[in-house]
Amino acid sequence: ITFAGRVAMDRGQQVLYVTERAVFRLTPQGMVLAEVAPGIDLRRDVLDRMNNGFLVVDPNGRLLGMNQAAERILGCSADKCMGKPVETVLVPEAGMECPVLTALKKQIDYISHEFRAVTPSGTRVIGLTTNRISPSDHRKEHLLIVSFSDLTEMARMREEVQRHAHLAVLGELSAELAHEIRNPVTTIRGAAEELARIPETGELTRRLAHMIHRESEHLNSVVGGFLEFSRSGQITVWDPVDVCALAMETAEACRYRFPEGTIRVEIIPEGTECRVAGDPQRLKQVLMNLLNNAMEAMDGRGEAIVRISRSGNALEIRVEDQGPGFPPDKINKLFEPFYSEKPRGTGMGLSICQRVVEAMNGTIQLGNRAEGGAAVIVRFPSYEASDGLISSF
Repeated sequence: ITFAGRVAMDRGQQVLYVTERAVFRLTPQGMVLAEVAPGIDLRRDVLDRMNNGFLVVDPNGRLLGMNQAAERILGCSADKCMGKPVETVLVPEAGMECPVLTALKKQIDYISHEFRAVTPSGTRVIGLTTNRISPSDHRKEHLLIVSFSDLTEMARMREEVQRHAHLAVLGELSAELAHEIRNPVTTIRGAAEELARIPETGELTRRLAHMIHRESEHLNSVVGGFLEFSRSGQITVWDPVDVCALAMETAEACRYRFPEGTIRVEIIPEGTECRVAGDPQRLKQVLMNLLNNAMEAMDGRGEAIVRISRSGNALEIRVEDQGPGFPPDKINKLFEPFYSEKPRGTGMGLSICQRVVEAMNGTIQLGNRAEGGAAVIVRFPSYEASDGLISSF
């Protein structure tokens, strides 16, 4: 915060610093406010000179105040926004809950939470922190102070630095995982093949044995592929992948693990072209991880939905559940390797998903649904928009 002013002296020979808005007296202890110009709210003046946006929200989610930086970042006027629901000012992406409302409902503050907000100038990456203010003698209700900044230009650069910091650790872990997983997978695959060859095997058993064989082959290829990927950091297969068919196949496999739950795949609108360029085995790994997480969040008994839609040259895959949602104070840690909220979790699922998605030129985002539950949004360039990346047709 800077003030352009001049130095003067009062009648008592004390040094003054004079600005258009206030007069400060210089003392041995520092600069002390002596007088404020008529009609000037100094607290408001300071807030308006800050680069961060500030919102003040009441317990019902209504906007009570905002500074000039908030107006600039969100592309709205304070005069038109006062008293409105905060989700109409700090607008989340479609189907997502405004994090300010989540903080109010759960009574847990966000710390440096990033989410995508829709503004008149386009979608922006917003870094947000909330802080609840307790009632006082003059105010009987809690208020929520929201501090935020536009991180759109910085987000990708920072994430790239963080990924490189974990690369060495992931490489060491992948080598150990490959050794530990491949041996039992080979045994499972051999047992399934032997079971399918027995003449007395019934049709249902034969079909299940075929599924075991198929999924063990998939797991074996995922382990080998992850080992290669963690070392090179690149996707080497750029085939056209039918995301809709892959989602259907993954959902079918996941239903056998969670027989009491429901998994639904929606294509919006029906008949949408669903192809992207990349590695089908890696993408299936991502979908399986996300569906397993969704069902486990509901103890295997709720409904998980995979919604596939297209907007221009982008294909969106949204995996939603009806569980408790992502905790506001933990959401930023969930992509970190080895971090898990599950008692027996390895903490590798979402970090692997992020690396695979970004290696295929996509993005992955975590959030909470307005209706309750979590949502993971994955976006890829469409197959047509990936010209030059595809090595085989």
